[in-house]
Order: sequence, then C-alpha cells, then structure tokens
Amino acid sequence: MHAEICDFILDIVQNAVEAGASLIEVAFTETESTITCQVQDNGKGMTAEELSSARDPFYTDGIKHAGRKIGMGIPFLVQAAESAGGSVNIESEKGKGSECRFSFDRKNLDTPPLGDVPGTFLTACSLSCSLSCLHVGEYDLILNRSLSADGRDRSYVVTRNELAEALDGLETAGSLSLARMYLTSLEDSLRGMEE
Repeated sequence: MHAEICDFILDIVQNAVEAGASLIEVAFTETESTITCQVQDNGKGMTAEELSSARDPFYTDGIKHAGRKIGMGIPFLVQAAESAGGSVNIESEKGKGSECRFSFDRKNLDTPPLGDVPGTFLTACSLSCSLSCLHVGEYDLILNRSLSADGRDRSYVVTRNELAEALDGLETAGSLSLARMYLTSLEDSLRGMEE
C-alpha cells in the first residue's frame, strides 16, 4: 500500500507517461477539510470499457507490463481514498488523454500524509514529459485565489521546463539540489513557514 498521497501521484504520472503523454499537469489543493489532487495528461486515453476495467485489480492490458496479471495502482487509490472518506473520479477519452481527480478527508484517521511534494515533483521530472505542478493552500472560491489567515496568497505553479532552463538542466546533483531547495522554499512559503 502507498504510504503517502504523493505516492499515488507518482503512480498516476508514471501511468500517463507509459500511455504516451507528453504533457502532464499535476495540481494539489488543500483546504481545512480535504486534500484534492488532479493529474491531467494528453496520453492515449481510454475507452469507456478500459476506464471501467481500470478499477479492477485483476485487469491489465497485458501490453504495458507484459506478463503481469494484475494492475493495482488505481484499485489501491480507490481503496485508500474511499476508506478515508474521500473519492476518486477518472475521466478519459480515447486519443485525447485522461484526468484523474481524487480527494481525501484530512480529518479522517485513515488519510495518509500528503508527503514530500518537492521530492515527488523532482522524481516526476526524471520522466520524459513536460510537467507542471500547481499547489494551492487554503482556497477562497469567492476571491478565486488561495489565501492564508493573514490574507497572503498561498499558491504556486512550477514547470519542469522552467526549472531546467533556470538551472541549465536537471541532470547534475548540483542542479537537483538547487531545484529541491527552490521547491522546498515554495512549500515553506505556501505553509507560512518563511520568516
């Protein structure tokens, strides 16, 4: 079973890459009561029948992982979210991509921790795709922006391409270390931990 919500994100991002996605958008939205995650891709998508089968742990297409008789990623996500008072919704269209949106009830004892968002984004950056990540703290639907108790904006967007351009690539230990420090500072700012 996955230990953190970010583990589910990485699993879905990897599925999207294996489905031929060249663009993947990840969004986290946190409120006092829920953590909602959304992964949208432009991969090959699924038919209605394939989409229905994706929730079945004893189904695999036999192509992506030859010889594997089961596919546990989505079923684990559904089990974890529903047992923690959350939900999972997957929409897909053949040839156009997929969107997986899931939520967890933050107050439920079975909800796993969010996890290491900077580490998750950097790990996903190692995959061959264009990737963006949006993380939103407390969200004010009336003002249509993320706010904290002190009224400051609590959201950020970062893309793999911007990081790679700013750091002249993401292939060296030094550039990855700088990227992690930058992403950690964004997370700290989002949570109001900066001085």
